[in-house]
Amino acid sequence: MTIKKIVVVLAALVVVIHIKISTSKNIKLTGLFEVRPSNGYVWNDTYDKNSRFYFNDIKVLRWREGMIKPLYNVQASAIEGVWEPLPGYEIIGAPEKLFTLWKPGSVHPKFKAWAGQIEGKWVPMLGYRFILSDGGWTDVVWEPGQKNDYLKITATQIKDQFMAFPGYTFVDPSKNLKVQWTPGMEYPSNHNYISSLYEGQWEEKKEINEPSNDFQNENNYTKGHGWNALASLLTAVIAHDIFDDEEAAKRYIIEGCVEAAKGISNNIKESKLF
Repeated sequence: MTIKKIVVVLAALVVVIHIKISTSKNIKLTGLFEVRPSNGYVWNDTYDKNSRFYFNDIKVLRWREGMIKPLYNVQASAIEGVWEPLPGYEIIGAPEKLFTLWKPGSVHPKFKAWAGQIEGKWVPMLGYRFILSDGGWTDVVWEPGQKNDYLKITATQIKDQFMAFPGYTFVDPSKNLKVQWTPGMEYPSNHNYISSLYEGQWEEKKEINEPSNDFQNENNYTKGHGWNALASLLTAVIAHDIFDDEEAAKRYIIEGCVEAAKGISNNIKESKLF
């Protein structure tokens, strides 16, 4: 066999080998007789994707869960050959095409965080904050005392529990964090004030006096005149009908009318009609 024929045979062999490599599902051609595992696979003996010659052991491949496929925003799932979107993304259309879009509001599968409006940006859930490291975040932790002025709630010492701002109560705590202003609630740090009828406003608590037998008490002054007038009229009836004393009856009737007039006058003053 001439040298020319040997060269032709070797060239043909190279072409055949490279065609075989290029059509392989699990390995990719990287150079002359050099290959590396396809996306999602690693060499089982070295657990990496470094290139090696085709004549070496290239059958020891394994699917590596969690490996990211560049430019597609997907990662290898637990099932060999199946890809899943990275956190914050969703696959649009046919799964095999791996076309993904960022989905704001989606929940991170491992951390207490939401996908933000900007692609790749995350927002910690209510009551949590990020642990930052090297310009990024590595974890989220519960932060007692964290306030949300929009929702009017504060994170408590107990993880994932909140309390409403002073003056507010939860509408349906078993379903959501919606709150409403509730009049009559004491201010936590000053029990002399209560929530008023107007949202966000507080008023001094008014003491309720017990009923008094003293008819001349300031709060019962008008009622005292009414009782005095009634007593005078009853006495007039007794004086006239039982003791037949017309003079005494007239005197008590006059006193009763005076007391009644005083009571009416006080009522007019209290009502501020004049």
